[in-house]
Amino acid sequence: MNNFTFTHVLTIILCTFIALAPTISNADDQNELLKKYPAWHQFQSDKDTMAKLHQIEAFITKHQNKNMIAVFDWDGTLYHEKITVKQPIELRDISKSTDLYYDFRKGSRKGVLEEAGQPTFHIWSATHASNQTKKYKNLNLVPMRVSAKLSSKENFINVVDYDNRLEGEEVIAGKSVASIDEYNKFAQIATFEAGMTPENMHKAVKAYLYDYEPCQYAFFPVLDVYHRFVETGFHVWIVTGSNPYYVKPVLQEIENKCLRTDGTKYNFEIDNKVFNPDSDRMYGNFAQVTNASKKSIVFNDMLDDTRIRPYARLFDFETNQFVDPKSDRAKQLETLDYRYINNRLGKTITVGGYIEHKEKSQVVFIAGNSSSDQNMLEFNLSRPDTMVMGVNPHGGFGEFLASLPSARSISLQVMSQNEHKTLTK
Repeated sequence: MNNFTFTHVLTIILCTFIALAPTISNADDQNELLKKYPAWHQFQSDKDTMAKLHQIEAFITKHQNKNMIAVFDWDGTLYHEKITVKQPIELRDISKSTDLYYDFRKGSRKGVLEEAGQPTFHIWSATHASNQTKKYKNLNLVPMRVSAKLSSKENFINVVDYDNRLEGEEVIAGKSVASIDEYNKFAQIATFEAGMTPENMHKAVKAYLYDYEPCQYAFFPVLDVYHRFVETGFHVWIVTGSNPYYVKPVLQEIENKCLRTDGTKYNFEIDNKVFNPDSDRMYGNFAQVTNASKKSIVFNDMLDDTRIRPYARLFDFETNQFVDPKSDRAKQLETLDYRYINNRLGKTITVGGYIEHKEKSQVVFIAGNSSSDQNMLEFNLSRPDTMVMGVNPHGGFGEFLASLPSARSISLQVMSQNEHKTLTK
C-alpha cells in the first residue's frame, strides 16, 4: 500500500512538472525579453502586447549586425505631441478681444493649450525674447519673430497665432481661415529661428527643456525599441517633419538624464554636439545657413533641401517608387517643379533615396504614428522581409495599419510619464 501510494504521488509530481514546464519556460523567456525592453514591464500581463514585443525581437534578431537601417518618426512616435503650454505669468491677462484663436481663461480647449514639442519651444522662445529675459539675452532668441515696437503680450499673441496657423488650425477666434499649403507650412516652421546661430538654438532648446522636462514626454517603450535596434548593429535614423536642430538636443537630454525603467541609461549613439546634417542620422525640415560674419553662421529664411533634391527628381509620386534614371519617366519628372519637404511623400524620398544611398544599405523597419508617415511605411512594405510599427495610431492611419498583414505590422498604444501622472491624480 505504501509503495502504491508513493508511486502515485511520484507520478502526480512528474505529471505536474511536465505540465508546468512550458509555462516556466515561457516565463523565463519573457523575463529575459523584458531585460532588453524594461519599459515593457507595464505590459507583461497583456498577452497581445507581449506577443508584439516577441515579434519585434524576432525581427531584430534575424537582421542584427547586418548594417540594416531602422527609421523612427519623432512627434507622436518617440515623443509626445500634445504638451501643455505653460502660460507665462506676465501674460495671464490676455484679453478676450484679441484675434488669438485661444483664450487662456475660457478657451476652446477648456483652458489648456496643447502643442507638439517644437511649437511649444517656439512659444517659449518668443516669450523670453519679447520679455527680454536677461539670462537668455545672449542667445538672440527668434529675432525675426518678435518686434521691439510691440509689447510682450502682443508679441506672444502674434507668435501663438502664427504658429497655430502653420500647424493647420482652421478656426481662429471663431472665424474660418484658409489653411496654409503644406509646403509653406513646413518651410516656415523650418525657418522659424532665422537670424539665430545653430549654436544658440542648441543652447536655447536645452534651456527650454528645464521648463519642459523631457522625461515627462518621452515614450519609453518605443525608446526601448530604438535602443535595442542601436545595440544590435542597426543604423537607426529619425525622419521627422520637425527641425532636427531642435530634435537632437531633446534626444541628447533623454539619453543623458532619463533613466530606463531598470535604472540604466539609454544609448542612441549620438554625440553632444550641435546637429550636423552631413553626419547625424537624423533628417527633417531645417533652414539653410548663411555666413553672417567671419566668426559665425546664422539660419536664413530658406528651407535647406539641397541634400534631397537629386533623389526627389527620381521619385514617382504617383507610384510611391523610384524610377530608373535612364527611363522616359525620369525625363518627365525632371521637367516638373517639384518642391521637397520632409513630410508624407517627402519622407519616402528621404528614406528610399537619401538615407539608403548614404548608408549603402536597406531600410527594413519604420515606425510612425500618423498619415504623414503612411507613404514611407507603404514604401517599406513594398519590399520583402520588412516590418512597420504604428504608435498610438488614430483615424485613417489606424485603419491603414489594421489593413496590413499582422506578420509584418504592429500597432502599439503607449503613454508618457506625464499622462500616467494625470490619470492617477
